[in-house]
Amino acid sequence: GQSLPAHADESRDKLATLRSTLTQAIETVRAVAKGLSPIEIHNGGLETACRRLADEIATLYGIDVEIEYSRSLRDCGRATETALYYVVHEAIFNAAKHSDCRRIHVSLAPDGEAISATIQDDGTGFDIDGAAGEGLGIRLMTQRAAALGGSIEITSECGAGTKVRCRLPRTQRHHPVTDPMPGMEETGSMRTPGLGAGVPSTHLGTPH
Repeated sequence: GQSLPAHADESRDKLATLRSTLTQAIETVRAVAKGLSPIEIHNGGLETACRRLADEIATLYGIDVEIEYSRSLRDCGRATETALYYVVHEAIFNAAKHSDCRRIHVSLAPDGEAISATIQDDGTGFDIDGAAGEGLGIRLMTQRAAALGGSIEITSECGAGTKVRCRLPRTQRHHPVTDPMPGMEETGSMRTPGLGAGVPSTHLGTPH
């Protein structure tokens, strides 16, 4: 029979790589949905897991993901690492799939008496008032943070991107999560760096 042209072989190899990456991504999402500890955290820690996730997003969506990681978080504990990874994972995939963004910036660093993960994209943004509390992704992030005494804050504006911020206390207080949307409350408008004043915000966390 006739041999395939060289470019056909190259395309086939790229398709195989994409299929493998997609399969891994699906398995990761399934693990998140089931509440399993992500295997990536056991193989190199939170920083390595986030950088692998950034590479995965670049391959699947062509989006540049910048990871800024504070070295002082290396000993923050397995439970905290797992919760932060879930939030970063969910926020990044939401941005990649729905925001039409080109860049995503992820920062993980100490924040006073807490530890923060901040994920910000340059995408289309959305109406917080119309979408607050909807979707499995927000529910999962809220549950993860609330179980450790933390909170989730989502800030967005149409045309100005979305910012997701997770804060977990350094001294963790474990809370049983019985409500699928624990401690959800509206905080009105706030001044958020990079998004301007008066941007609607939704704060998701434990009741005060």
